[in-house]
Amino acid sequence: MKNLRRLIWVLLGVVAAILFVNLGNRASARDYWHYGNNSIGSCRDIEYIFVRGSGQEQNEGAEWKEFEVRMAEISKYTHVSYRATDLDYPAVAITLNNVLGIYSSAGAATNFAESVWTGVIKLRDYVRHRSEACANSYFVLGGYSQGAMVIQEALKDFPTDRVVYVGLFGDPKLYLPEGAGDYPPACYGRNFSRYRVMVGNCKTNSGSLGARNPYEQGIYGGRYGLFCDANDFICGGSRSPLSNNGHLRYVQNQAIYIMSRIAEIRIKYLRSHLEIYTAKSSSRNIRDEVVLILSADEYEIIRGDRISFDASQSFSISGAALSYSWALNGQELDGKDAILDYEFSDIGEYELEVTASTSVGTEASRKIKVVVKNGLESPLPAPEVSASKRDGSSFRLSWNNVPEGAESLAVKIGDVFLGYADLSNKELIVEDYDFGLKVAVAYMDKDGNLGKWVEVEIQDNEEYSALTLPDIGGWLFLFSLACVGLVMSVIKLIRDIQAIKSAQKRIVSERSTRSSGTLRE
Repeated sequence: MKNLRRLIWVLLGVVAAILFVNLGNRASARDYWHYGNNSIGSCRDIEYIFVRGSGQEQNEGAEWKEFEVRMAEISKYTHVSYRATDLDYPAVAITLNNVLGIYSSAGAATNFAESVWTGVIKLRDYVRHRSEACANSYFVLGGYSQGAMVIQEALKDFPTDRVVYVGLFGDPKLYLPEGAGDYPPACYGRNFSRYRVMVGNCKTNSGSLGARNPYEQGIYGGRYGLFCDANDFICGGSRSPLSNNGHLRYVQNQAIYIMSRIAEIRIKYLRSHLEIYTAKSSSRNIRDEVVLILSADEYEIIRGDRISFDASQSFSISGAALSYSWALNGQELDGKDAILDYEFSDIGEYELEVTASTSVGTEASRKIKVVVKNGLESPLPAPEVSASKRDGSSFRLSWNNVPEGAESLAVKIGDVFLGYADLSNKELIVEDYDFGLKVAVAYMDKDGNLGKWVEVEIQDNEEYSALTLPDIGGWLFLFSLACVGLVMSVIKLIRDIQAIKSAQKRIVSERSTRSSGTLRE
């Protein structure tokens, strides 16, 4: 009888062990999604795709490396299998040979446009191929500079239900309507675009290559994140091309880190709606972190006007509720909400600090710079300028009677802001110019305030009567060199145009073919 009891207990122990192992395996299986860990098969739960900026080598840019590290982190936290890819496309550099053509044509000419369209085709084809091969894969996209333009155009052909989140950094075609005007709504905490995440300067309105309007494609509403540093001329955070160091700061200013944490929350949300997703069993093991997001961190306002400072996009990784505290020049304020309404009674520069924290002590802080002025200053007068053609693609711009207080001359071609000219030079030569575009100029003072804009009328011919002529042999030599250069330029231009047209025709043709196929079905 004793042996029988012992046998029964042994059998019960074996059954319990088997059940325990199976239950343990099931619990472990829930830690992963459709495709298990990264070593199984070629499909992944999440495909992270980065599109690099101008002149960057594949897998070498600092932004890509940061993106790769952060995506690996959030994949570990969310228990998904993943693949991170730096898109293979030209990412042609901006050089002295193409910079004026790029800016005067808003990016639609030269080998820059060819590079963008090549990236569009490669990104679209990659996403389409992976979507068809892996029915349960989703995509998180990050685009830096030229790469942001590639993503914006390629999104039109993506499977919309597969895109989890899109982060765009330093986009040359940025558009924020709330940043328009001398004292725009954004500088008072109003009318923020929903895709605005981290935009340093409240006056940021459009990128250096003009605005993509509308910016957010409706079918991806709520899945965009726009990041533009306050000193990034490329995306319009800075108004001067001489102040562009912010374009290289998307690792240091934590923009890519913040984008990764937003993507982490989106992936958790996606999992919870597709299948049961359980965190670790012990609540004390749940990771927490506060991600503090401000709509802007540089403001310029008029004394006496009320302003709202908005930190309402902030969140904690664990989902815990946040409480807020605000301090002005080190003195704590009464406001405890995510949005602070305040009125400044004195002019000057102020530092506002906001801290967001959870009940268990996890917190994060950010500082805001506020410049309070008396009001709109007397605008500088319209510049007295003259312009004349030098040849079929360039003109000379000159000015006189510069008023007191004017520090530089702002130049705009079409809707694209080119930058500032030094007034002491008395003239500026603009090359690679399309004479179908309007030219406008305005004075700027030392504080960065622009005066009245005036449209420039370009005269047909420039007079060279004051020039002294060298000997005829010298002129023939110079003329020969000019002819050779002109021929080479024309050949290059024709090739660029053909390449652009070919890329565009291919996209239109494939879209048409896909649409026709859908109709026949």
